[in-house]
Amino acid sequence: MGILVAAVLFLLVGLSGGYILGDRLLDVVYSREGDLNIGGLFPVTTYNDTAICGVSLYRGSLTAIEIVEALAFAVDNINKDPKLLPMIKLGFTFLDSCTNPQAGVLQAIRFLPQSNERDYIPTTVANYLNSFKVIGVIGTATGHITTPVSILLGGAGIPLISFWDGGDDLSNKNVHPTFFRIIPPDVHHVLAILNFLNENKWLYFSVLAQDDDFGRASLKILKLFAAKMGMCVSVTLRVSDNSDFKIYLDTLIASPAKVVVALISETAVAHMIKVVWSENAAGKLIWVGSDRWLEYMYFNNVMEGNFVVSSSPLELPGFDTYFSSIKYSDSPNPWFKRALRDLGCDNNECAYSLLREKAGKITLSTPDIHDTMMIYAHGLHSLLITLCPGEEGRAAVECFNKNSDKFIGYLKRVNFTGASGQIFFDNKGDRTSILRIYQAVRRRVLKREDINETEVYTSHMSVEQVGYYDIRKGRIVNFHNLTLTFTKFDKNETLIESLCKIPCQPNEYKSILKGCCWLCRKCQNNEKVVDNDTACQKCPPLYWPGLSNNKYSVCEPIEVTTFDWLHPVTLALLITNGFDILLVFFVLGTFWLSHFQKDEEGPTWLVIIQLVAIVWGFMSVPIFLMRPTTFNCNAAHTLFLLSFCVLYLAMFLRTVEVYRKCFKVIEDYELRYTSKNYLVMFTIILVFIEMAAFITIGVLYPVRAVSLQPIISEKLVELVCEVPVPHTIIFLLFSMVLLLLCSIFSLKSQNDPYGFERNRFVSMYVVISLIMWIAFMPAYFTAIHHRMKTYFRLLVVLVNHTSALILNFTPAFLEMCLRRRKDSGPGGFGYFRNSRQSGNAPGQTAVHATKISRVEKSKPSTGGSSDIRDVHKINFSLQSILGLSITRSSRETSWNVDPK
Repeated sequence: MGILVAAVLFLLVGLSGGYILGDRLLDVVYSREGDLNIGGLFPVTTYNDTAICGVSLYRGSLTAIEIVEALAFAVDNINKDPKLLPMIKLGFTFLDSCTNPQAGVLQAIRFLPQSNERDYIPTTVANYLNSFKVIGVIGTATGHITTPVSILLGGAGIPLISFWDGGDDLSNKNVHPTFFRIIPPDVHHVLAILNFLNENKWLYFSVLAQDDDFGRASLKILKLFAAKMGMCVSVTLRVSDNSDFKIYLDTLIASPAKVVVALISETAVAHMIKVVWSENAAGKLIWVGSDRWLEYMYFNNVMEGNFVVSSSPLELPGFDTYFSSIKYSDSPNPWFKRALRDLGCDNNECAYSLLREKAGKITLSTPDIHDTMMIYAHGLHSLLITLCPGEEGRAAVECFNKNSDKFIGYLKRVNFTGASGQIFFDNKGDRTSILRIYQAVRRRVLKREDINETEVYTSHMSVEQVGYYDIRKGRIVNFHNLTLTFTKFDKNETLIESLCKIPCQPNEYKSILKGCCWLCRKCQNNEKVVDNDTACQKCPPLYWPGLSNNKYSVCEPIEVTTFDWLHPVTLALLITNGFDILLVFFVLGTFWLSHFQKDEEGPTWLVIIQLVAIVWGFMSVPIFLMRPTTFNCNAAHTLFLLSFCVLYLAMFLRTVEVYRKCFKVIEDYELRYTSKNYLVMFTIILVFIEMAAFITIGVLYPVRAVSLQPIISEKLVELVCEVPVPHTIIFLLFSMVLLLLCSIFSLKSQNDPYGFERNRFVSMYVVISLIMWIAFMPAYFTAIHHRMKTYFRLLVVLVNHTSALILNFTPAFLEMCLRRRKDSGPGGFGYFRNSRQSGNAPGQTAVHATKISRVEKSKPSTGGSSDIRDVHKINFSLQSILGLSITRSSRETSWNVDPK
């Protein structure tokens, strides 16, 4: 704005003595003197680098001529109307803005009021231009000229009415206090186009916008309201008058959108139509343009079926006759002859032919142009009738001059029916009535040939109204069916649903692409659809997406699952566990009834403790499989820990007991750490440490029943017993220590026959347990589902405790069964058992010297402890083979043999 004002002030410096310093090329005037005059400022010619004006006719056609003649026609109608402004004669003065902002502002200065009447007299001084006395101005065509002209005239209180410029910034009355326009602002044109597209369900379209103030402003408005209306822009292209339009056309055709909204200048429209024609692309796209397209709606084939939104009706009554009757030889219009000469015409007959050809084809919103002059007439008429009643001629002019400051107010209040419809302004000086929607349609016309008496059909282009947009109501009214037979694509291809707006499934969201179209993308299993179906959001843990309005848009709690006792795995564990419990009691009962001796498998209390520990482990299985509660979880976990700890501790004590029996012949100091006192002390310390550790861990990390969702993307919530990791680590540490101690004492006893017989099964059990725990640890700690962790725990219980039953008690059970066989052979088990039953005193039965001496001879004596160990091996060999109990009576090599 600062630059603009500076330019205006710079031009004002050129004022000298009431005359304006300027180029003589600007001093081309079309004027008709009246009592009061209206000024006009239009683009009639163009400019270049060397000439400020007059280079060539604007748009190289009769366009400029049509503008000025429509206004002259309006003045004639006003002066002929006895009811409209009868008290004075209206005149006009039309100047050329040359499509040049500098020239436009310079010409507008000529309309500023002068204090000296002589300043209005034409001058012959070179480079000076005279001023014109006007009460208002009509123009201009483009925003970059209209804006500075409006500011300049507004400062002088002169009204400016535009029939072309729809720039929204011109509605600001603080900057443009005297500006009016007969066309609605650009925002209403854009809304009319969008509502028209929406009415046809053409929600997916491309946009071709001029790279100027008009195009950028219109594009901004279009994108804003299109997004609000749920419409999508496929391709947006910005063009200038010098662009390569073939590239833009190829881009538009390649786009899936078949509808193009064109917000471009008249020159760009002409270039695009030529390219469409040359590329044979007519019918490949549906074009929807602003009123700048109106001139080209009659272009055969290319524009067939396309649409234009304009405020102007199609016909200005009487103008065709007036326009075609203008003669080349006597037209007062200074640009008329030049326009015809540019078209190769220089006589009246040619002029009549050209003007008749143009007649009937409304191309420049001629009714709107006509009605701008009618607005001045109605406003002036109201002022003179109200403030100057009965005054005519010079008296009416003098009365107007006295009340000219009130003229703006009367213009704001005009309300009449003109050629373009109802005319009135809102508080911003904008006309907000209707916008018409036109379509170019090919019509067949029957033509009868009189010579051959044949009927021939010809076709011609016709522009027809298919509806209109009511600005105040904000919707399309009186909409008619469209003719779309011209298209070279299926009608469904214009529907966004078939192109890029496919309905998404309940669990899918819309991935917005360029514009506002989308691809349907699936949300993750645990995600709900949010933000108007355009994004996904994870549900919190223990929740899962639920249906609401046919969309997974809410999160609902997941139903918890517990162990199903009829599940094959659970059922197999329970059956195996039941069988093992029966096996425990069978073993216990069998040995109890058979008077099981404590020195066979260890002290009786140690055997019983082992069996009880095994039973505890088996009892934990069904408790783990029950519906988890904090009590159930702690009970099952306690039984689990006690079972393994007591079992491994008892196993360790049994292994040490065997070790002591194997090496009792060694000096006492070598066995002091395996004595009963040491074992009792070790056991008490170990149990105390173990209990203290588990109690501390239990307080710090309590076992509890919790609901967990192992995999966040899986609809599964488990109600499980949560055993903190420190519990498992401490438990595994104690278990490994005891198993390793068992393995050490077991291996130390392997070289002794008695130790080998008693500990070989223990060694097998230790190996199985170690392998089991090595396999358990990675499987347990890497398991995702807590249900699987529980299964691993129960599997460990069953494998470990079943192995303990089989390997620790079954060999002794089988040996006992063999002893009970009725074997009467000498040296057999039955012989010794019968001898025991016949009353022979235990411990006094003599063994034949031949057998003992045979054994002694097989081991040569080397003296010392070697002899002792040899005799010790004989002892266990005999015990193993004959079922004897050989005990030492003293440190000397004397032995008592008791048959069992």
